[in-house]
Amino acid sequence: MLQPWSESTWVSSLDDGRGEPSEALETLERALQVRAAKGSAAPNVVVDLAGISHLGTVQLDRLRLMRRRLARSGGRLRLAAPTEALWAVILGHGADEEFLWSEDVVGALVEMS
Repeated sequence: MLQPWSESTWVSSLDDGRGEPSEALETLERALQVRAAKGSAAPNVVVDLAGISHLGTVQLDRLRLMRRRLARSGGRLRLAAPTEALWAVILGHGADEEFLWSEDVVGALVEMS
């Protein structure tokens, strides 16, 4: 679920209740594409990982690409609230060094302001 927190900051929860990334990642990508097509400034995006137990290589690659696109356009991507199981996956993929992290969404929003 994508929620605009402010004009310049969005929060996207990937949890669909099953512990797997839902269509929320695709929804977020489309919303960013629409905003870019309108010529609007890139937002800062917090991706809420609470409840997610696994991210596959494809999802991590999509997040990496999203982070790069946002950075080129002046936005930032911060991942928040990873579960212990997900953190193990992230470490296994070496993705811990690639992203900005926060323990929870509130902390991420504070860091983005």
